[in-house]
Amino acid sequence: MPNFQFLQQHRLFSTETKIEKFTENVLLKSLNKYTPDKIRNFAIIAHIDHGKSTLSDRLLQLTNVIPSDSEQRYLDKLEVEKERGITVKAQTCTMFYKGMMLNLIDTPGHVDFNFEVKRSLVACGGAILLVAANQGIQAQTIFNFWDAFQAELSIIPIINKIDMALVDIDRIEKQMQTLFDFKKEEILKVSAKTGLNVPSILDAIIERIPPPNFEMNEEKSFQAHIFDSWFDHRCGVVLLLVVKHGQLKRGMSVQFFNDKERIYNVKQVGFLHPEMVPCESLTTGQVGYMYCGIKSPKDIIVGDTLFEAGNKIDLQPFMSINKIKPTVYAGLFPTESSEFERLNKAVENLCLNDSSVEIETDSSAIFGQAKKEYGELAVFTSPTVEYLAVTKRYYHEPVSLVSIVTPAEYFQLINSLCENARGENIETMYIDETKMLLKWSGYASFDMKDDGYRECKLEKICIYLNDKQIEELSLICPSVIARKRANQMINKLKNEIPSQQIEVTIRASFGTSRKAVAQAIIKPMKKDFAGVLKGK
Repeated sequence: MPNFQFLQQHRLFSTETKIEKFTENVLLKSLNKYTPDKIRNFAIIAHIDHGKSTLSDRLLQLTNVIPSDSEQRYLDKLEVEKERGITVKAQTCTMFYKGMMLNLIDTPGHVDFNFEVKRSLVACGGAILLVAANQGIQAQTIFNFWDAFQAELSIIPIINKIDMALVDIDRIEKQMQTLFDFKKEEILKVSAKTGLNVPSILDAIIERIPPPNFEMNEEKSFQAHIFDSWFDHRCGVVLLLVVKHGQLKRGMSVQFFNDKERIYNVKQVGFLHPEMVPCESLTTGQVGYMYCGIKSPKDIIVGDTLFEAGNKIDLQPFMSINKIKPTVYAGLFPTESSEFERLNKAVENLCLNDSSVEIETDSSAIFGQAKKEYGELAVFTSPTVEYLAVTKRYYHEPVSLVSIVTPAEYFQLINSLCENARGENIETMYIDETKMLLKWSGYASFDMKDDGYRECKLEKICIYLNDKQIEELSLICPSVIARKRANQMINKLKNEIPSQQIEVTIRASFGTSRKAVAQAIIKPMKKDFAGVLKGK
């Protein structure tokens, strides 16, 4: 067995940097003592911009994982996360505190990444529910709470940003008691930015969150839940997992529950501290990473169950992987047709982390440009939603169930917006004297919860330029707003298309009819010879 060494730098709340040196044997001895009763796996859940990543960094500083004077968002690794200050992907980090192993999972707060939250909670025994004192309870706070509650997690309620001026902490406390039935003494009040009262969170995690409810049985075969992954050009697909039973060792042969054919050999296992730290094995209740030479993102499903090869007898998955139905569609075309294969691989890497993304090959002669996270330049076309057609008699369109938390003064404005989206008011509830909770079911432009389909009438809007149909500009929309959408498209095209040497007629029609429902004419450029002579 190779006796490798690695260096780990810690800044222990001083100006002096201490370098700790570990050997493999010391590391293994350290990890093996953390049996399930000495492990706490927890997530931080909250509405966007309520301070999850800031609190995560503060906890890492208090446990000497990162320098105390660091201002970097350690768990936000994607470029878009650093630019926009939001968490998109779930990240994990192992901390050691008072003889305990604490595995933190920092989850996204934005509604668009709710599936990331759900699959991460399966790996946890508890959750920190974070509410910003300057904003109070928001819509995603409610959804995150119910996700954790339905997963039967122990929830630690925390009010963050108490250092800000003019915050009404008592009002936020009453909101949390009213909506979530928390007791006043359960609610912690902290400032992640200044570090005020943050140490009490670590003690609450140990006291209130139960250890992993798994049996420490060396004879029981290895099983683990995969809750996230990413693609590394050197290692291939790297999996984040929590060990439910047994032990995951380097060199072990493993399989996936949803793949009965392939067997993989484990190349490396380890934990995140906050970077990848390799070790010989991970045992029951521990959270870490593993890679086994998987080169194609298509070969794995995040949320799947990993187990030791040849031991699938009576194996049950830890999470039922329901196919997430996509509701927004867009075309994506490379700027150069020769770049199609590279673009296809980049999109496959995107699909690695989001099982709701589906890919269908298409072609177009007019599209061609996007470059950032996946390294390709491309053009996105207009997004739409999927409709159901029942033979040729009628159609169905998707319906959303939406919860909106708003200050009372915006009630009329939001009511108007929802009515314009053909919504139906289901329930209105006052959280306190300043905030309201609205529930709407309707045809909104965003999705909070799938609520099935309803029958509707649809029209296909076809766009013609000088009597030639441009199929790429066609779209389907409900009949009641079709004429309005057609006029909007015609006016936008008129403003975007420059004058030509000939007259350009832009026309919108419904379906196979050639009759114009909206039309605009772009006049040709004038041949002003006198202007040329005058220097114009």
